[in-house]
Amino acid sequence: MFMILSALLLAASAAGTASEGRLSGSATRQERIVLRAGDLLSGAVEQDGIDLVVRVKGPGGATLLEVDSPNGIQGPEPVLLVAPVAGTYFVELQPLDPAAREGAYRLRLEAPRPATPRDRDLARARGLWATAWQERTLGLAGAPGARAHYDKARAAGESALAGWRGLMGPRDPMVADALDVLGYVYDEIGEYVRGRDAFADALAIREAAEPGAPRTLGTRSDLGYLYLATGEPAKAQEMFESVLATDKTRAAARQGLARALQDQGDLARAREIASALVAEHRAAAGPGPSTSEVVRLAEIDLALGRPQDARAELREVAGRLPVPPAPFTNGHASLLEALADADLALGDVDSASRRIAAARAAREAAMGEDHPALARTLAIEARVRMAQGDDAGAARLFARAASIQARPNARATGDAIAVAPGIDLLRGRFVLTEQPDGNTTILRAPQGLVVVDTGRHAAHTERIVDFAAAMGQPVVAVVNTHWHVDHVGGDVMLRRLFPGLRVYASTAIEGARTGFLANYRKYLEGAVAKAAGDPEKERPLRAELALIDAGAALVPDQPVTKAGPVTIAGRKLELGVQPPAVTAADVWVYDPATRVILSGDLVTLPTPLFDTACPAGWKAALDGLASVPFEKLVPGHGPVLTRDQFETYRRAFGNLLAFEIDVELMRHDGRNPEWFGHTGKTHERFELRRAVHLPAALVFIRQVRLLADCRAEHQSGVGAGEVDEFSDEPIHFLIAEQDRRLVLRGFLR
Repeated sequence: MFMILSALLLAASAAGTASEGRLSGSATRQERIVLRAGDLLSGAVEQDGIDLVVRVKGPGGATLLEVDSPNGIQGPEPVLLVAPVAGTYFVELQPLDPAAREGAYRLRLEAPRPATPRDRDLARARGLWATAWQERTLGLAGAPGARAHYDKARAAGESALAGWRGLMGPRDPMVADALDVLGYVYDEIGEYVRGRDAFADALAIREAAEPGAPRTLGTRSDLGYLYLATGEPAKAQEMFESVLATDKTRAAARQGLARALQDQGDLARAREIASALVAEHRAAAGPGPSTSEVVRLAEIDLALGRPQDARAELREVAGRLPVPPAPFTNGHASLLEALADADLALGDVDSASRRIAAARAAREAAMGEDHPALARTLAIEARVRMAQGDDAGAARLFARAASIQARPNARATGDAIAVAPGIDLLRGRFVLTEQPDGNTTILRAPQGLVVVDTGRHAAHTERIVDFAAAMGQPVVAVVNTHWHVDHVGGDVMLRRLFPGLRVYASTAIEGARTGFLANYRKYLEGAVAKAAGDPEKERPLRAELALIDAGAALVPDQPVTKAGPVTIAGRKLELGVQPPAVTAADVWVYDPATRVILSGDLVTLPTPLFDTACPAGWKAALDGLASVPFEKLVPGHGPVLTRDQFETYRRAFGNLLAFEIDVELMRHDGRNPEWFGHTGKTHERFELRRAVHLPAALVFIRQVRLLADCRAEHQSGVGAGEVDEFSDEPIHFLIAEQDRRLVLRGFLR
């Protein structure tokens, strides 16, 4: 380090003193001033394009005050100190980042004067505030014992807040400064609700004084992150979008917006934002994207079922991890967890085990054994134990995770979407090249969680486990709306993790096990044989075989044979049964308290699928749902619908069965496929250009006609061989009501 020493003796004068200059990298600048014992040193350093640490050093060289506000490269760093002894003092400016680019500063110091009692109180409060920031910075480093630094930061910050409120009143900007440091401390020690409230109070003060100032935008962004931590992603999205409406360059707000969209199930838009941010920082001069930006993108890819992409992205920043035997810190834990998640998804259990163990050790050493962030670490480790066949160890880890998150102040529910009070939705996936997962809805009940449909893939069911850990409640009951594997496959894992869990469903699965599922098993065995030697192709096929072979784990403990009111886990619900419809018997769930209905695949977007259905019975079931006084409907696949949107779907379904096909479509002979566009609307989120392919459409119509008589063998899938075209030509459809025409979208491999 080299020193630029400005040996300017500042004379005490009524006008005070100001200086300015530029700094970069490891350069340091000092200003010297002579003070008498009891003099007040007051002023500020204005930062312009560089983040500075400001220190005041006494005559003996000891640092008496250190200030680094959370305003980044723009804004003031305040100086307020009462000189304890007479002598020469130094105000030292140093870039926070040794690699920082050059930026400007302006130093303004008022003329020294004897401090009044009020000055001393203000300086004491400012000193406590500075101590809070110093201790928080030490805690943020994440080394063993970090929690002790946070405890000191909390005590100093709360004392500073009380002092400033008493001296300046509750709306003074200094009060907002104290609330800022407390917001960060509460967040980082896991007291998310207190952190949220602290930032909300700080924002109210700043909005009243400077609504568009950089510091105000920073507080909005901070509040957005605390909304994420408290499970309020819609509010977080509002905060981040308001920041970006003023300043589109704020990377923290862009990253936060991607997380908020991810948590609400809008993975496509979340990925678009996260990948653009990473790409911009890769292209720019400098160190490249931050670790947190890359981890966010990778976690979105994992949620999209793209573990190979996630692992490739994480390798870009994995080199930033220390090389053993150098220790990992709490700051490395998120990257280690993401790497472990990707490893586990790709079947590399040994690597996942090493990484998650390192993440757990780092978190426990830094923050103790009850920090809320540790719950996610333990949930990942539990899944690793399950992959190793250690179900008992997995159950113990999950129980510990749940106990950590039992505190109401520390609940964050991941990517769950709040449907109504006490009802949350985990959106399923409907991807062209993969088998889907149905939606999962979780109802909070006095005795625990009631889960409606559990998905197919382990990654989906693990989201249920993570939700339960975040809520600190066990899953005590499952309701399966129908027997399709994308709705019942997760029953196997949940039964293993939650002994005593009760499953409510119709008995239609009994016929499916000897019909459709038996036939499907034969198909899978053939597919495994074809994929021999290709682990990437074999893995999902063998996972599907394992679900079918689970046998009794898929059969309900509590058969649902008639409609009516029922109390499950202390929550009053109504169950309906519709035979036959999507399957030989379908169950729907209505919650009278919130007027939310869970329809299962009786309503499915982007398409109704008929391979085990009775079309006429399905139409009757939709008419039956229309008689229930619901306000919101959660479908088996797709977003939540309003009642009006459901009515559009129901009318379009009737048009579908009427076979009123566009005349132009029927004129195609199918030998020379052509594509053409047609515009339609399923509901307000699905207005787009549709492409229609005649051979695919004709296969679809043929399937509906084959099933029109609702023969029992079709309900169990025995007759599925008559429409074998679907096994090699996966087709997805969007339906729309437009002049009573059917609009389809077909995709060929």
